[in-house]
Amino acid sequence: QRIDPAPFLALVCDRFGLPPRLFDGYDLYRATSQTLYLVPADLPVEPPPLFAGFAFLRDHTRYPKLTTAAAIKYAPHATRNVARLDQPEAQAFLNRETFAFTPEATCTGTGFMLVQHGALPLGLAFYSAEHGTVRSLFPKAWSGVQHDSIVVGAV
Repeated sequence: QRIDPAPFLALVCDRFGLPPRLFDGYDLYRATSQTLYLVPADLPVEPPPLFAGFAFLRDHTRYPKLTTAAAIKYAPHATRNVARLDQPEAQAFLNRETFAFTPEATCTGTGFMLVQHGALPLGLAFYSAEHGTVRSLFPKAWSGVQHDSIVVGAV
């Protein structure tokens, strides 16, 4: 079911400082009760597709949450709420750990942050301004991967 993208895209653009033009030519569809999918606006709707686009936003939580795919795709364009991690922090993120973090001036407070190491987008984390911590939201399915093969410090 196609939904009005305006409130959701405004929320994402405001939180992460993303230029709205990034979403020109896309619509949002609700394929499940919890997830909104970003779909090309020119996708034929007859017959209805069984599946199209990519999971973009989970909107059933207190803070709507970008999917990991969306976080990785749009992090390079973000100007707010981006955690630029050093090598030990990036390793902690990849290990799904919570760690102390001092945000940059572009952080607007508690909520989701896009995570990068150098120019490499890593995903999404949750920043708690009250505790000064970042909680990794690196996917569990990826956390068993041997990350020491990733040369995080060389990016």
